[in-house]
Amino acid sequence: MGQEDGVKDLVPTEINNLLNRIEQGDDKAVERLFRHYHAPLFRFICLRNVPVSDAEEIAQDVLLHVATKPQSFAGQSQ
Repeated sequence: MGQEDGVKDLVPTEINNLLNRIEQGDDKAVERLFRHYHAPLFRFICLRNVPVSDAEEIAQDVLLHVATKPQSFAGQSQ
């Protein structure tokens, strides 16, 4: 996922650590989540023939959901 975006892939322990930090209110962890997942998530949505403006909104909504409810994120899709 992340290599083509210039962001190294996160291993499961890093994802769990990141989610724990988000749950504790760490804004830098939220930024890292966004940087790591936004581009691949956006591309995934666009590949489903969703208009770009809608894809952007969906990607932001998904990431906002994870940022506000990190315990809901399994981080297992590839």
